[in-house]
Amino acid sequence: MKGAPVLLSSADLDAAFEGATNACDEYGYPLLAISIEAWHVHLLVAHGADAADVAIARLKTRIRQAVTSHRGSTTVGRFWSAGYDARYCFTEQAVHARQLYIERHTGCRRITH
Repeated sequence: MKGAPVLLSSADLDAAFEGATNACDEYGYPLLAISIEAWHVHLLVAHGADAADVAIARLKTRIRQAVTSHRGSTTVGRFWSAGYDARYCFTEQAVHARQLYIERHTGCRRITH
């Protein structure tokens, strides 16, 4: 990590969760599972025809914007690491395995379907 980590407060977690769910609605990405912790985020979405890197960039941007807006500032520091881990799920079994993985995280804001 190049900069100091950004740890999210409970109120930030609420804003990040809202940003993620609103972004999924905005872009039409079905949200299958989410866990947002103070230092770590897991999202499982179906991104349709959009390339994974496009969908991830959109979601990261909207989450950062939601937290920034909540804090009433223009920046929250380096919010995201440069990379991400995209896993492709081509079967219901693979989707279910990813949902179970996300459920094992103790995120303060979590939904699974």
